[in-house]
Amino acid sequence: MEALELLELIQKGESSSVQFKVRLPNQDSIAQEMTAFSNSTGGLILIGVDDKTGALNGLTYDEIQSTNRKL
Repeated sequence: MEALELLELIQKGESSSVQFKVRLPNQDSIAQEMTAFSNSTGGLILIGVDDKTGALNGLTYDEIQSTNRKL
């Protein structure tokens, strides 16, 4: 996905197939969301985006590594 496509997606806000997370929630919570997406038509979970404002809140390198391990 190109950067402009991603920004357009974020501007549209959350939907039944797009969810925003500032940081990775606890593992049970993210597992439930991933399961819900897998039991439907799929979707995207964008980590580093505020779900209330759509503001970008990037992750540090260490946070990215930690998030990848948890997922």
